[in-house]
Amino acid sequence: MSKYTIVVNEGATNQVVSGNYRYQNSNTSKEIMASNDNRYDPVITKYNLGTYEFIGKELKDQMCLYQTREDRSMDFGRMCVNSLNFIVAEEIIGEFDANGVLGLAPSEDPKQSYVDTLYRDGMIS
Repeated sequence: MSKYTIVVNEGATNQVVSGNYRYQNSNTSKEIMASNDNRYDPVITKYNLGTYEFIGKELKDQMCLYQTREDRSMDFGRMCVNSLNFIVAEEIIGEFDANGVLGLAPSEDPKQSYVDTLYRDGMIS
């Protein structure tokens, strides 16, 4: 089980299953930035899950557990959250045959937990 939610970016290196998210096209995505010698750089994370490893930026964006390709708005999605921190994988090491990982493991950072975010947003009680 993973504490991170990982979304495979469309066009990621070594992807087996095509991703259906492209953060560059999202109007609501925000890169998580870190201060580095008086400048800010995107946070790049390597996350190893044993058989495969994901490398990508940490982002914050809206996310739904189910959406159709025809309408990606929050109004037509199911179990949506307004602001979730996740990794957008731009490189995959190993053969990963899905387009993401839903992080359900307990996390000390509630911004990374999909379940905590659903609760915070009033989607579950």
